[in-house]
Amino acid sequence: MLSNPHGSNFLAGNFEFLGEVFGAGIFDGPGSVMAGTTLIFRYNFIQPHARIIPYFQIGTGLVYTDLTAENSRGLVSLPVEFNLQGGGGLRYMLNERWSLVGEGGYRHISNAMIRHPNYGVDNFGGSVGFGFAF
Repeated sequence: MLSNPHGSNFLAGNFEFLGEVFGAGIFDGPGSVMAGTTLIFRYNFIQPHARIIPYFQIGTGLVYTDLTAENSRGLVSLPVEFNLQGGGGLRYMLNERWSLVGEGGYRHISNAMIRHPNYGVDNFGGSVGFGFAF
């Protein structure tokens, strides 16, 4: 957490900084792997004694793939590309440290015009999981 909760209306909350590491196998197509890391900046909407905490977030990072420009028809053209994302979610507090988390968002992967073509890959998705506050 970067700040203590502040404010007194429905926009009251705090800022949080997170790191994400992800990886996935490619099961259908010419590549075999995609992995990366993201730095995320989040705003939590916190009300006193609330068990449900909504949030929104933005992030940026890097993605590695062994998919080539020729095999992807130009969707990716470098082994390491950039990752931009934004989204939001809800955190349901189970106790002081543990939470159930559901979120949805948008992710864009491209090479930021370093090499042509630069079509990029866009996706929308969601996840459900558990959170732990240190």
